[in-house]
Amino acid sequence: MKILNLILFLALAGRLYGQNYIEYYDLSNQGDKQIYLKDYPAALQNFEQAMARVEYVHTWVYHRASLAAAQSGNNEKARLYAGKALVQGLDPQFLKEKPFSRFRKSTQYKSLKDSLAQYQQQYEAGLNRNYQREIDSLIYIDQNIIRGNKSLKGNFKIDRPYLEAHISELDSTNFIRLIQLIDANGFPSEQRIGPQSAESASILIHHHFRLPQNTQYLPLATEAVKKGEYAPHAYAWMYDQSLVFRKEEPYFYFAVASISSLNEEQRAEIDRRRAEFGIKPLEATPTTFRKNLAGRKVVTMRRLW
Repeated sequence: MKILNLILFLALAGRLYGQNYIEYYDLSNQGDKQIYLKDYPAALQNFEQAMARVEYVHTWVYHRASLAAAQSGNNEKARLYAGKALVQGLDPQFLKEKPFSRFRKSTQYKSLKDSLAQYQQQYEAGLNRNYQREIDSLIYIDQNIIRGNKSLKGNFKIDRPYLEAHISELDSTNFIRLIQLIDANGFPSEQRIGPQSAESASILIHHHFRLPQNTQYLPLATEAVKKGEYAPHAYAWMYDQSLVFRKEEPYFYFAVASISSLNEEQRAEIDRRRAEFGIKPLEATPTTFRKNLAGRKVVTMRRLW
């Protein structure tokens, strides 16, 4: 079984390597690294090279490209990429971040602010609203009803007393509905349902695809990475957890196992695997493990770039 899984995985990895979105992610990751190193012109160049390779550019890439442009003193490009991020649903609050402080004094920033309503209208027009609403209701059930996270609010037409009376069945019915929605509408990507709902969908996918009984859905997630519909880091965490649940060795070592015992050759191999899927190297997101008061292992990831 392990050999079969490995053959399937390597075959999918071969199809992934060299695709536009993998190269796009790797270039974007380099852009993030250059921002960390404060080489903003180099960062902007990397982001622009990444954007030229794909049809749909994610909001976080536009955000970071805008930041790199603002820090480089290129206010026109800062406005351009910030506007593209806003059209795709990024919260305008990002413009209040410290790296945009000089940009906020420019005429380009004033022009951007004057267009906020127009950007919002464009964003709303590009969404699959019904799909978005369905995903948001599933995450509400997953978090608020099943897991008791009352901080997640929602106004959905659901029979809450009935759902609470059948809470033991909700995980499986949620997953069935998620698969039905994917079959009907495609993978719940940022492009289809906006960045916030796509992030919610990623939580649902993480909960369910990693389970041993759901391994048949892993190729669907792999294909989504190739198409730019599923974030590489989310995929890495989910896929590695699926391996751990099956008592197999992690492939990416993404927040599931310590790398302290690995030698340099092993770490280089893990970084090679990560690059083939557009995932940042080990140095970008150091991971620590500790036990909480209940004795359970708690994972902490610190993003450097």
